[in-house]
Amino acid sequence: MLPESLKRWWGPLALITVAALLLRLPGLAFGLPLQTHPDEPQVLAVAVNAADGLLSPHFFAYGAVFPYLSGLVIRLYTLVAWSGDFRAFFDLYCEDPSEAILVVRACSAALGAGAVALTGLLGERLGGRATGLLAAAVLAVDVLAVRDAHFATVDTCTMFLAVAALLAMAHQRWVVAGLLVGLAAGTKYPAVLLVLPLLFAGRRAPLALGAAALAFFLSNPFVLLDFSTFQSDLAREAARRTATAPEEYPSAAWWYYLCTSLPWALGWPGLAALVGGGALALRRRSLALLPAALFALATFALISTFVTCADRYLLPAHPVFAVFIGLGLSRLPWAVLLVLPPMVWGSVTVDRLLRLPDTRQVAGEWLAANLPEGSSVALEWAYVPVVDPERVSVSPLTYDETSGWVVMSSYAFNRYHQHPAAYGRELRFIAGLPEPVATFYGLPAERALDWVERVPPGPMDQRAVQGPQIRVFRLGDTPGP
Repeated sequence: MLPESLKRWWGPLALITVAALLLRLPGLAFGLPLQTHPDEPQVLAVAVNAADGLLSPHFFAYGAVFPYLSGLVIRLYTLVAWSGDFRAFFDLYCEDPSEAILVVRACSAALGAGAVALTGLLGERLGGRATGLLAAAVLAVDVLAVRDAHFATVDTCTMFLAVAALLAMAHQRWVVAGLLVGLAAGTKYPAVLLVLPLLFAGRRAPLALGAAALAFFLSNPFVLLDFSTFQSDLAREAARRTATAPEEYPSAAWWYYLCTSLPWALGWPGLAALVGGGALALRRRSLALLPAALFALATFALISTFVTCADRYLLPAHPVFAVFIGLGLSRLPWAVLLVLPPMVWGSVTVDRLLRLPDTRQVAGEWLAANLPEGSSVALEWAYVPVVDPERVSVSPLTYDETSGWVVMSSYAFNRYHQHPAAYGRELRFIAGLPEPVATFYGLPAERALDWVERVPPGPMDQRAVQGPQIRVFRLGDTPGP
């Protein structure tokens, strides 16, 4: 039996973790059988190949830890649900990836809930039990953490490993921390910034850094075995972050994260509590908080140099933000009533939106029913419905088409209109298009659920579909339905 004092700690932490998991499970089937998140197909392909024993990812835009872990989970899942018949599962995956996507998304949701528990432990270690419970509660309803835990992507796994590494550092388990740092960097490369707080290990720093390097290369062996591809992919990713036309992102990235991303995920009251917690730590001169703060600040500084902005880039630092918010709230418990309700509302809104049908599903059904067999269809680079390539001829949109069908989404044409200097060619093509044959609207109007950037929390209107606006055009004398 646990002592009463421990029950008062572990019991609430367990309840918060379960609540976090329950927030992350609804809506996992969003968009299926389409893969509407642009990063999921590659992660899924590497995971299924790993489950089949093919470990070379042939893709190094991010690390292999989460795909390998997902492959192990898929293998275990087939042992239970498919009586060990992986070939039958693989054949189904080739026809319909829905079941495999659900398995990997469920893995991400579990890691998201696990990160909540670890954040509670980190907060307890650095600021006491009240800080730990409040930190866990904050991350449990953090809108960004809830949203991204629904995705079969590397971001939530990176956050889990980052907070695990910081917890090991807080306990001065430096070799364990080094191994976790290597795994975090082997999931998403910017997590290599965790080596900075490893330097607080003093004389054990070389050993901790060696453990980090060992864990990285053991978990990503093809970085060395296929170094040329790794080097090429890494250079391409770096170019995407630094070489995009400056007209496309005229605002400073740090301003976006400070005034848009963090207030959306944490709410303005939460951001105020974060500042208050930071001020309290400075006043106390708490050196124990320094490694976590250093990682969060270094992450913020790094992504502020990118020309592209995405909320998920900051996700690994959100457990640290939760700890500082918990520290601030521990001095003003009544402020919990100001901080948590907006975050709960935003997270519940995300779940409600994810449970709705997607405009790309509805548009895909219309295209299947109305496009004559043998038609030529040009699809935008992303975020559009999937059409049957055996019925119609499919090609990527080149923005010089004069015949056939064209399918576009608001994610692209809104971006073009917002940054005309960077997308003159695309805008000239759009200006010459006829009236769309069909248009499919999602929630909220014109600014639908955006997987790459953010979900605006707030009241939902009466339409029962979410996703980007989809427009279907028929050019020239193309036969119609």
